[in-house]
Amino acid sequence: MYIPGMYIYGLRKNESMKYKLIRSKRRTLCLEIRNATLVVRAPFLYPEFKIDQFVKTKEKWILKHIKKVKKQFQKKPNEIYLDGKKYSFEIVFSEKESVKIAGSRIIVMAKNRECVEEQIKNYFKLKTKERIEVLLGRYADVIGRNYDNQIIYKFYKSKWGSCSARNSLSFNAALSMAPPEIVEYVFIHEIVHIKVKNHGRDFWQRVSRIDPDYKTHRHWLSQNRDMLKI
Repeated sequence: MYIPGMYIYGLRKNESMKYKLIRSKRRTLCLEIRNATLVVRAPFLYPEFKIDQFVKTKEKWILKHIKKVKKQFQKKPNEIYLDGKKYSFEIVFSEKESVKIAGSRIIVMAKNRECVEEQIKNYFKLKTKERIEVLLGRYADVIGRNYDNQIIYKFYKSKWGSCSARNSLSFNAALSMAPPEIVEYVFIHEIVHIKVKNHGRDFWQRVSRIDPDYKTHRHWLSQNRDMLKI
């Protein structure tokens, strides 16, 4: 007997491979590769022999993606940062694509290895945009209407932000990996450039009036550059 909405977990082994079976209130079968382990999601009353048959028909796809996950972990460290906090990094190959936080883990669900990096970048780009939009509201009186509303977010190799001669602002999309005060420093740095286009004494005086600890924040960026890479 089962209670609708609950999950039933179990480990199975058919003639070709082991897999984790998770039964729940669903209508279809679904395969996922979690940390190089096959996970099969099935309806509560779905016959086990049909599940085994389904797994067998997908054997090439399963082995291919398990191999890719193992290579992915060899190439990338199993950790990533958000808001300066360290999270373990988990890849799940699935038809459903998403990035979510579960406790101390960031789980990336993607169709294949090629989509993993795209999913991660899209996630951090969105988070960086959210943080910059909060700062735009916080410093609205300082900025005024003197900037281009079309702010650019890209994964730059050697800069955290910029302000063009026409006051177009751009920010490194990986900034959301850094602590909030570091993101705020970069933001302040660029909005001061709206009024002062160089890095002379006047520029740094204006920055220090808004962010008295800017030297500490600037030093943090120089020391932790490698942490903010995807």
